[in-house]
Amino acid sequence: MENYVGTIIKNIRQSKGVTQKELAHKMCSVRQLSRIEMNISSPTSYLISEISSRLGNDLLDYLPYTDDPNAYHVKNEIDRIMKFYHQDKYDLVLEMLENSPDINLASSKYAKQEIAWLYGAISNYVDISFKIDEGYYIKLLLDVYAFDTLDEIFTVPLRAVDYRILNSLIVLYLKEGNFDYGELLMIKAIENIEKTHNNIREMSYLRFIYNLSRLYLTMKKYQMALHYSKKGLDYCLNSGTLSYLSDLSNIHGRALYELGDKENYGKFLETYITLSRIIDPSFKYEETIVRLKEKYDIQ
Repeated sequence: MENYVGTIIKNIRQSKGVTQKELAHKMCSVRQLSRIEMNISSPTSYLISEISSRLGNDLLDYLPYTDDPNAYHVKNEIDRIMKFYHQDKYDLVLEMLENSPDINLASSKYAKQEIAWLYGAISNYVDISFKIDEGYYIKLLLDVYAFDTLDEIFTVPLRAVDYRILNSLIVLYLKEGNFDYGELLMIKAIENIEKTHNNIREMSYLRFIYNLSRLYLTMKKYQMALHYSKKGLDYCLNSGTLSYLSDLSNIHGRALYELGDKENYGKFLETYITLSRIIDPSFKYEETIVRLKEKYDIQ
């Protein structure tokens, strides 16, 4: 397999206005760096780490795409599409997936999986010209891993795109009422991330925790809902992550209420209300807040 890590280094270096001489200073010779950037020689693990540190740690995020000569532009285009996805601009995401030259020419296996996942992720909101179902996501994983049942996939460290694919599969199982299998997969996914990531940066981690704690709340397994919502809240607070903080506060407060902790449940529901108003101050949301206050006797 071709490796274009040198091209990626060159693209990042140039985008930051750094010369070869400046990057190579007290690290390696300019000639060695030049050979690396031309993909004539491969950088050592030390050089990968050092170059990444000097370029702002951007390089590590590009490493899964090194089998694509256009990796730098493909990765940046996928990041741009992901931003629109998180802004719920699904029509724009579909348009970019179908018409972006960088996306259409992507040869990286990792990038192709990300693109395929994005099609699946937006299929609930816009019309896709092909079928998105359980088999669609299973095939994406079978292209990389050998397994008979999904739970076997957790014997190895997984990649960010694998967790996103798994999360989409789990959502399908939950919609179909297959709660037991969805629960099993979420627990294994959480354990896999905690076991294989010293510094958890994977946003799917919070999605698994949120969906699992919400499932337990729905199933009236309040102690388990409390356990996992607390795990998620602790992660949010320790990492300074706002994503899911309001929703996890909601689940935690409601679980405390159902478990009879009338002293502490209110502060978590009040946190949910405060954050909800900041994030989405819509009339529809206000109606939900009014019902929540009435049900849980919040002033």
